[in-house]
Amino acid sequence: GVLHQLVTPIQWVMMSDTVDYGEWCNGKRLTGISFAGTLFVLKLGLALGGALIGWMLAGGGYDAAAKTQNSATISIIIALFTIVPAICYLLSAAIAKRYYTLKSPFLKTILEQLAQGAHRNEQEFTHKELQN
Repeated sequence: GVLHQLVTPIQWVMMSDTVDYGEWCNGKRLTGISFAGTLFVLKLGLALGGALIGWMLAGGGYDAAAKTQNSATISIIIALFTIVPAICYLLSAAIAKRYYTLKSPFLKTILEQLAQGAHRNEQEFTHKELQN
């Protein structure tokens, strides 16, 4: 709930930063493909997450027709609402901290250079090529 609502905007800002970095590196802005790839992975994660819930409930003996569930099923339901999301968020944070290198000073330099029409591989690209 709340943690997800805090993280979601950050995820999309990080994506737009990677688009800026990509443009700075190769002179082409690939916003569409970057966000399409992100949405594909998001949908894949939702599908796998939904399957995981079904697998865990089936493994715990969930019975949809039963008025009460056994203790293993109750424990799994509680874990699905608490422990599993916490592990996923911690894992995501660890991955982002380790591999996301577009920190403020570096990103600011990239944005300033892009605003001036400059790129890392400036010798390889001219302004005419960038307009195509």
